[in-house]
Parts: sequence; structure tokens; C-alpha cells
Amino acid sequence: MPRNPKLLPFALTAISATLFAACGSDKIAAPGTSTILQLSQAAADSIGGVVSMDADALATGDTPDGAQNLSLTPGISGAAPGNCHPTRTPNPPVDSDQDRIPDDVVWTFNCVVSRPLETLTTTGTIEVSDPTPSAADFSAKHVFTNFFRSRTGTVNGKTRSVNRNGTRNRSGDTSALDFSETDFRADWVFENGSTGTHTKSWTSHFQADTPGSIQWDSLPSGTRTITGSSSWVRGDITRSLAVTTTTPLHYSADCTDVPRFDAGVLALVVTDKEGKTANVTVTFGPACGQVNVVK
Repeated sequence: MPRNPKLLPFALTAISATLFAACGSDKIAAPGTSTILQLSQAAADSIGGVVSMDADALATGDTPDGAQNLSLTPGISGAAPGNCHPTRTPNPPVDSDQDRIPDDVVWTFNCVVSRPLETLTTTGTIEVSDPTPSAADFSAKHVFTNFFRSRTGTVNGKTRSVNRNGTRNRSGDTSALDFSETDFRADWVFENGSTGTHTKSWTSHFQADTPGSIQWDSLPSGTRTITGSSSWVRGDITRSLAVTTTTPLHYSADCTDVPRFDAGVLALVVTDKEGKTANVTVTFGPACGQVNVVK
């Protein structure tokens, strides 16, 4: 296990700002007793954008340690430079089964990195533990506590940020990985000052394009499916989301933009507190970092 793992890609820099503008209203009421939720395109873009970024975070593991170095793809826009490293407790951690997943370690982040066009900040902790400390495998548990990342533009002075709290579990082998999250919360702040909270309970399956190619420190290209439910809260508006994968998302190990999918489709069913629903389709590709949201 490397002593100084690089920071993760900051999953806010490659999506068009329109996905995160959160400036449109979805309070348009359907006429009469209609069961259709009249969702504005701006609201659909906001929901679809956040879901796409959380899908990318799940695909990468979003942690800096052990087998989750899968996420450390070089050259991704927004990745912090190599001189920004978290500290770990204990140091060195115990790894009873020598599978490079520590029995239990806490990574603490406190990094501010300045670049010509941006300042990147990362704070908080990720606790990484091995559910099977006597068996060498890919199983891992990650507990995020106020894992905060922000990007502030040097020219416009505007900041985008996300703060994550929750537990993520992973199991699998060198050909496939399974992930699960329950009530995993991401609090977003957008450049215009608006905020939103996405809380999700998702399960996900990743299948490597080439069987046997998953390594502890690298994630190969492959397909990912996501199923689950979540809630999206923005101001006084709360929406329930049901997420399914209609076309497997293709993760490309060569991506230099996030989200790191060059194909795939997520189907969202958005429900308001009155039970009215709207369908939103999130399509990735044909190039990495490209997302199309249709309501």
C-alpha cells in the first residue's frame, strides 16, 4: 500500500455548469388531478447532473486507499497534484492478510492546492477497514466523515463544492466488483450559491471488459449498472428518485474528464410529495465528460 496516495479527481470540474445551476423551478403544478409532475428542464438538469457525478464517484470508489486506489486515474481534470497527501492513523496500518486493504485505518485530509486558474480544497476523513482481515480479497468498508472537496475559480472567485458522509461497502474479485451504499449523503453548493442534498441507497455492479484485469491499484475499463433509490432536496423542494440502468454505463480507464463514462443510460423516476411523477433520462457519451439529460 503506498504511503502517499494521490488525491482523487475532484468530480465537479468537467460537467457543464448548466447541470449544476439549480436555478430553475420545478414547482409548476400539473393541471387538475394529473399524476404527471411538470418538471422544468433546469430542474431535470440539476437532478441529472448530480446523479451523474455520484455515479462517477461510485464507479471510482472515491477513496485514496488500499484496493480503492482503483480511483487514481492519472491526468483527470481537477485531480490534485501529487504534493497533496492525506495522513493516516495508525501509521503504518496493520494488514493481517496482506491484501493491501488495511485492517483499519483513518485517512485525514487537510489540503489546499493553488493553481493558476483554480484553488482545490480537500478536508475530512475516510476510515478504511477490511471486513475479511484473515482472507486476502477485494472486500473493503469505507466510512466518509465530512469528506469535503471544493473548487474555487481564480478569475471569477466562484466556488463549487461537495461534502460527503456515509458508508460504502465493496466486495468482488479481479473480474467484477459489487458496491453498496445506504443513506449515503452528498451536500452540494453550486457557483450561484444555491445548495442541494442527494441522499442515496444504491447497489452497483462493475464488470471488467477483460476478465481478471482488476488490480488493487487500478480499475480497468468495464461496464457498471446501478439500481436504487435516493432523495434530492433543494430549498423547500424534495424529490424522491428511483434509479435504474437501462444501458450499462461504460467506464473508460483512458478518460480525462468526469464523469468517466463514454456510453450508457440511467433512467430516473422523479416523484414529488403528492405522488406525481416525471421520467428523466441521463445519457453518457459518446465522449467522456459528456452528459445529456432529457425529461
